[in-house]
Amino acid sequence: GNIGSASSIYTNGAFVAGTGTTRFGDGFISSNRDFVLTTTGELAVPGGVPANAYGSVGLIGAGSSYSVYVQGKYAYVTNSGSSLLEIIDISNPSAPTSVGSVSVGASPVNSYVQGRYAYVLNQNDDTFSLIDVSNPVSPITVSTVPTDQNPVGVYVQGKYAYIVNQDQSTMQVFDISDPTDVNQVGEVVTDVNPTSVVVQGRYAYVVN
Repeated sequence: GNIGSASSIYTNGAFVAGTGTTRFGDGFISSNRDFVLTTTGELAVPGGVPANAYGSVGLIGAGSSYSVYVQGKYAYVTNSGSSLLEIIDISNPSAPTSVGSVSVGASPVNSYVQGRYAYVLNQNDDTFSLIDVSNPVSPITVSTVPTDQNPVGVYVQGKYAYIVNQDQSTMQVFDISDPTDVNQVGEVVTDVNPTSVVVQGRYAYVVN
């Protein structure tokens, strides 16, 4: 169906962040669950076909939601208008609940969550934030790390974070084994305007 202009998608079931005319997953069905970010700043959780499994929650900050990442019973939403990472408890799809938020850099876009940490790209100040989300009610910024220009895509595997930077056409590799002391360990020039990256084994796959 028509979900408008999607700014990101995470596939395990279907998780969509819309920037166009997305409205609570209109015309959009999956065999598992749909998580939809609307232009009015709400996270919609249809939960498949049953009508009573549908829910939504307004975000804490004003402005536009950009992307969503799901781990366990929580959805992590970047709010680019308010420069926040917001955490939603989705354990009950018919009544998702906002449980916590934390300020990050300017205009956060995509994020990745691994274990107790969330890695958030801040597009307008060329940084990424490491957030301790072990207590979802009170997430804490552990460090903020400079990147190349316009970071837009991030993937974490093991002790490394892989970040692609659209304006500078690069992929940077950061050692995140110590979240309080993150260091860049590698960089490579990509084709023009990379937007996302996925890592599997010894290879990184970059979309330009």
